[in-house]
Amino acid sequence: MTRFVIGLLCLSLTACATTSAPDVLVRTVVEKQYPPSSLTVDTEWPVELDATNGDLLTTIVRYRAALKSCNDDKVSLRNWSQTK
Repeated sequence: MTRFVIGLLCLSLTACATTSAPDVLVRTVVEKQYPPSSLTVDTEWPVELDATNGDLLTTIVRYRAALKSCNDDKVSLRNWSQTK
């Protein structure tokens, strides 16, 4: 009787070892994400006024405002990319 049980046990283990696991299908989907269109609009180029020192000062102030706008856009892009 013991040999019979051992034989059945060996047979069942062999049957378990030969069954294959179900095939697993992994599908990777890549979705491109783009920044909001409001952050990709060109910054307006300041009009250069250089007739007087006052005009030069006005031009410098406009350039600084344009630079600040560009840097604000970069900060917004960084914040947007970190939230995704």
